[in-house]
Amino acid sequence: MIGEERLWQVGANAWVVVDDQDVRAERVGQAMVTLGVTDLDEILARLAAHGISHEPVETYSNGVRHVVVLDPDGNSLSLAEAPAGPDLVPMTWLTDTRNVYDAVASRYADETRDLLDRLLHVRAGVVLFADLVRAIGGGPVADVGCGPGHTTALLRELGADAFGIDLSPAMIEIARREHPGARFEIGSMTDLQLADDSLAGVLAWWSLIYIPDEAVPGVLRHFHRVLRPGGVLAVGFHVGDVSKIDTSGDGDQAVQAYVHHRQPSRVADWLREAGFTVEAQHLLNPDEPKPRAILFARRPATPSR
Repeated sequence: MIGEERLWQVGANAWVVVDDQDVRAERVGQAMVTLGVTDLDEILARLAAHGISHEPVETYSNGVRHVVVLDPDGNSLSLAEAPAGPDLVPMTWLTDTRNVYDAVASRYADETRDLLDRLLHVRAGVVLFADLVRAIGGGPVADVGCGPGHTTALLRELGADAFGIDLSPAMIEIARREHPGARFEIGSMTDLQLADDSLAGVLAWWSLIYIPDEAVPGVLRHFHRVLRPGGVLAVGFHVGDVSKIDTSGDGDQAVQAYVHHRQPSRVADWLREAGFTVEAQHLLNPDEPKPRAILFARRPATPSR
């Protein structure tokens, strides 16, 4: 859900939105479907040739063109076309995620400073992860998607040789300033610049939620590659079956990224396909509107036959 809208991803860069707003109910029977298209003008011309009219085309401040098409039976369809042109750089989900966290870095750091003291079950997951790493003799641990470094700092307090990686330069700047004793690097989990078999543990603490489905298997293969045999992986995420827009900023300065909610069974299947053995699943707040889950997995000490 996005406010009063329902969202489905139907392709790598294709989304369908159904809007339940009452203001449109009389015309569209309680729903408005918006489809992203290219060549909007050509589409409208073809529809007009078949006697299908449309409302005036609107152009938003971000360059998106939007129009509502009305057929003779009174049904309607909302079409939206993203801006195009040689001077415009296409936005990707990776860029969107970085922009969101650059925009909110300072506020996010303040809001999450004591988060692990408030979410004790989540903190327990970090403690268990550190214990699992210690049980295999320790070694370097990467907090991938570390944000302002609060979880990295806790891992170090627990005795782990932890360092942080994050896509957002603004987040890394804060992490380095607030936790000067730790190492923090700008990087992406889609292209980890780490040696094979070099880590005892990887923690992806609510950072995989920004990765679209088609990119998740590749990310997990990176995790598997950099972990040494017997190494530990812990993944935290939101539970659900939808993708939601995360918006930061206002007006022309607003930036958006999609947050993906997934079922633990689906994430577990991806982990197994990447070569991991899934060892434990923790379901947090299952009776609340926003449940969470943590999966603990391991790169097998010996290759499976």
